[in-house]
This record gives sequence, structure tokens and C-alpha cells, in this order.
Amino acid sequence: MNSCRQILFLFLGVAVWLAAGRCPAGPVGAEGRPSRGSGTARAALTTLKTECFGCHNEQKKKGGLVLTSRETLLKGNDDGAVVVPGKPDVSRMAKALLREADPHMPPKKQLSDAQIKTIRDWIKGGVVWDATALADEESAIAPVELVALPPAYQPVMTLALSPDGKKLAVGRGGAVVLHDASQTNFPVMAEMKGHLDAVQALAWSEDGRRLASGGFRRVVVWNAESFTPEHEWTNGLTGRVTAIGFSPGGNQLAAADGTTGQSGLLRILNLSDGRVAGSWRAHDDTIYDLDFSHDGKQLATASGDRLVKVWDLASKQELARLEGHTAQVLGVAFNTNATQVVSCGADKELKVWDIKTREKIISLGNHSAAVTAVAWPDEGNVIIAGTDSGDVYSYSNLKPHTGEQSSRGGDEKKIGNAKEVGLCAAGTRDAKPSALTAPAPKPTAKDCSMRGHAPVMSIPSIIG
Repeated sequence: MNSCRQILFLFLGVAVWLAAGRCPAGPVGAEGRPSRGSGTARAALTTLKTECFGCHNEQKKKGGLVLTSRETLLKGNDDGAVVVPGKPDVSRMAKALLREADPHMPPKKQLSDAQIKTIRDWIKGGVVWDATALADEESAIAPVELVALPPAYQPVMTLALSPDGKKLAVGRGGAVVLHDASQTNFPVMAEMKGHLDAVQALAWSEDGRRLASGGFRRVVVWNAESFTPEHEWTNGLTGRVTAIGFSPGGNQLAAADGTTGQSGLLRILNLSDGRVAGSWRAHDDTIYDLDFSHDGKQLATASGDRLVKVWDLASKQELARLEGHTAQVLGVAFNTNATQVVSCGADKELKVWDIKTREKIISLGNHSAAVTAVAWPDEGNVIIAGTDSGDVYSYSNLKPHTGEQSSRGGDEKKIGNAKEVGLCAAGTRDAKPSALTAPAPKPTAKDCSMRGHAPVMSIPSIIG
């Protein structure tokens, strides 16, 4: 490069890392669920949904079998019907559930005798299809009454730096605190209160005029100049909003919510009319991160189900499923022309993927801690990543692998350490020099005693 790119990376550290996922879970009991009902059809379909649909759906089609509709279930696979209505003794699916079955389903789990009996009774009764048992999560939302967070519980779970590097948004408890990052002491510009539960996701619009925040069953879009809400969504959200992002141009907002260990749901929200333009189940676990391609046509998602997915936003269809992480995938980012994505995870891996071939083409670094955050700046020749141990690295001169070559795939440089467990990071793609020299605010002794408090630290770097 003829000139250096300047990147301001702000890193968030926390003293406690919850085993349940990347972000602290907040108050217990906020995700109530209604009873599934006791009907045979409902019970049988609920078992299929939780135990079988993950492999036998329209996208995966393991063994050529799709179980997500009565039509595809009765169609079976290349070996013929798997279910014969009224005849569980001759139905291959019922036989495969038995302990001595070979092949056995599910492959690594034995259903209980009660579950097997329910499915057999369902087949014997004619395979009645109860669509309400399979309805999207938003149709089965249990009401939850939230109360304000305790004054002593003000966790910091997310950061977002404005595109010009002058404003730092911090989710502190249920509030969004806006700091002036252009001044040396990071003074507070505003405190915006729109959530009762902890804020877990923040994102700036491309022009820096809007800031979106996500908490439990609530998304708010704020005017970043008047510090007032412009839009708010609550209907249909099922759980905590764990990832959020504006589309290029700022006309739409992507938000991820769902139920931990069960579903990761994507919502596409129109800012022009407040309408939900799209909503679908994207993953079988929490979506920890998402990223729009630079042309706004695709969206990449990273999830606790160990998958990275790339979506076509016009059709809402899955373009690529990237499998290779062995633990939760915590971060994802597109390159400039959306031909590749980089992902990072709790398995301590940082991987670059070719979207067209769905193959891993680069492995970066040899990390001793989970890689929790990743960014791929505009010019696409340098990747920035942060780890669970607080280390921040840059990777340049990226070199695709050939086959299973064990090369690190690029030049690694450690550019800082937050001296805390890393939870998430925020940065500008082209920060101003004045922002680079601004020291980060230091927490007071009182702040540090708060449960879940996270100090913020700036790590300036100039990369070529």
C-alpha cells in the first residue's frame, strides 16, 4: 500500500465469562416458554423438531430425507418410505429409534421410551400433522414482565464506535451511554434509556446519524444527534437481541434473537415504515454476530451451533453453510467483494472461507484462547482479531492454503492487550489521527466492584 490505514480498535473486557455463551445471560427467568400441550401429534412433532429437524431439513437433507413437512415425510428418501401411516411396526423411522437398531436414529442419542411410544402412537393414528407444534417461535411467546435492573448490576456487554471515530456507544446495563471519543477524557455526551434488561447489541448506521440498540425482546433506533428514539420494535421478538447491524445505506436493520440452545432467528426491519420485512430461523442456537456485505445483498451469521451461514437477502435463502468450527462461532466479517468471510470462535480458531466453494482456505494464528471478535477493514488486506485473553492481533499478506496445508496463512502481529478477558470489540475502518491519541476512560474503584463491569480500553494501531 502507498499509505497506511489507521484503525482504532476499542476492546471490551469482562471479569466473568459465562459458560452458557459469549454474552452474560442477565436476569434468570427472562425467557419463559409456554406449555407445548399434551396431544399425541403435538408431542410427536415436538420431538421430531428438537431431535431430528436439525439434520433432516430442506437445507441439510441428511440421507436424502426431509422431515419438516408431512408431504416430505411421507415421500421418504431414495430407499423408499420411512413412515407408513397406521403401521408403526413396518415404518423404518419407528424401527430406527429402538436401542438395538442399526442404523440408529438419532445417531448419537437414545430417545426415551416415552418419546418412542409417542411417535409410534402418532404413526398408528395416521401421522396427523399439528402445524401449531412447529410454528415459528414468535407465535409461542410467553409474556414476561421485566423489572428494572438492580443499581449494582450494570454490565457492559457491547460497544460500538461511530464511523468517524468521534462517538463511542457503550451498553451499560439497560442504558446506552454515549461518550465523546474525540476528547482526551471521553466525557459522557448522553445516556439513553430504552431497555429494562441489559443491552447486548449496538450498531451505528453508515452515516453515523443513527444508533441501534438491542436488549430483551426490544430493538431501539436512536437519533444520534438529539439522543431520542426514532423507531422501536417489540412485537414478535422471542428472546435477547444478541447481534444487530445496519444495511449499507441504512434503509434496513438486521437483528438476531432467539432462545439459547434452541434457535437463532433473523429479523430484517425496515426503517422507512417500521415494517418487519423478513423473519426466519437461521440457526439452531444463538446468533453471536452478523455482517452485511458491502453491496448490501448478502448477510453472514455466526452461531453457537458451530456454523457460519451466508444469506441472500432478496430471497432469504441460504447461499452457503460453512462447517469446520468445533465450538461456538463468535464473530464473522465479509471481505470487500463478498467472495470470502472470516470467522472466529470459542475453539480458538480464526478461519477464512471461500463462499463459492464453501471451503476453508486460510487458518490464521495459533491461539491459546477463544477468538471472540474479528474485523475485516475496507481494503481487505488486513484482518484484525481479539481474543478471550485480551490480545489483539493483525493479520496481513494473507496466503490461501492448498489442501490441508498447515501454514498459518498470513503474517501475524500482536498490536495490543486489553489485560482483561475479551468479550467484544468495536472499531472504525478509517479512524482520524485525533481519535487515535485519545486515552480510554478508566473505571473507578466503585465501578470495578460492580458485578459484570467491563473496563474499556483503546488500542491504536497503524497497519500497512
